[in-house]
Amino acid sequence: MKKLANKTLRRKIGESRVGRSPIRDISYVSDMFARFLNAELRTMLRWPVVVDVESHELMKFGQAMQQAESEGIYAVSESSSNFGGAMILNPGFLFRWLEAITGCDGSLDEPEQDRDFTSIDAMLASDLVKCVIDCFERAVAPVTDQEPTKSLSFSRFVKERSTIIDAEDTMDVLSI
Repeated sequence: MKKLANKTLRRKIGESRVGRSPIRDISYVSDMFARFLNAELRTMLRWPVVVDVESHELMKFGQAMQQAESEGIYAVSESSSNFGGAMILNPGFLFRWLEAITGCDGSLDEPEQDRDFTSIDAMLASDLVKCVIDCFERAVAPVTDQEPTKSLSFSRFVKERSTIIDAEDTMDVLSI
C-alpha cells in the first residue's frame, strides 16, 4: 500500500496537468479584470483605453515562463509568506506607458527598443503594476472561497527570467 501511495504521489507531482483551481470561473475573472483595469487606466492616463483579454488558462509555472516573451520586463509580486506571481511587461508597451504618464504627446511611431529600463522608469511603472495587482485581486475576490484580502504586493522589477523563479516549475498559475 505504501508503494502505491508513493507512486501515486510521484505521478501527481511530476505530471504537467493542472490541479483543480480554487477559482470557480476563470472567464468571469478575466472579464472582470479587464473591466476593472480599463476603468483604472482611463483614470490614470486621462485618455481612452481599451483593455481586452486575449486568452486565459491555468498552467504550470514552468510552462508559463517558457511561453513568456524573452525580452520582457518582469514585475514580481509577493504574498505575505512567499512568491505571489509575475507580470510580464512588453517593453514597447511599458515605454509607451511611461511616455503617456510623463506627458508625451504620443507622436513617436516606435518606442526606443534599445533603451534601458532605469530606476526612474521602475519608480514610475510601479504605479501601473500596483494598479494591475489591485484590479486582479478585486476580480478574483467574488469567485474564491476565501475572504477577500490585499495579500499581494509589488516587490521588484527584474530583466532576466531566471532571477524570478522563486517558485517551483510545477506550481499552478493563472495566465491572463
